[in-house]
Amino acid sequence: MGEVAGGVVQLGNNVTCNVIAKGTIRFRMHDDVVRTLTDVRYVPELKKNLISLGTLEYLGCKFTSEGGVLKDFQDAFVIMKAHRSGSLYTLLDSTVIDPTAVSISDNLSDFDGIKF
Repeated sequence: MGEVAGGVVQLGNNVTCNVIAKGTIRFRMHDDVVRTLTDVRYVPELKKNLISLGTLEYLGCKFTSEGGVLKDFQDAFVIMKAHRSGSLYTLLDSTVIDPTAVSISDNLSDFDGIKF
């Protein structure tokens, strides 16, 4: 994975972590459909991968939450399901496909104005 300088992620406890790369990740979801997330930030200090609901909403997704289960809709189809544990949701039945095939942007302007 190539390095790209720029951007930070601020966590809930006000700790900031540097973003060192940006790329595309593919997941096999609960329904065996492969989903692609683009503009994924690589933050090596994080032990878990985070998906920004704000970014998904910007891309046209809608969400419902009931009984500790979050459902992500796009065009009336459920595209992701997540289960709540505490205040965080964990993606259900998903598998990262070929994580070595991540494409990386080396264009620093891609990081302009990024906020999490």
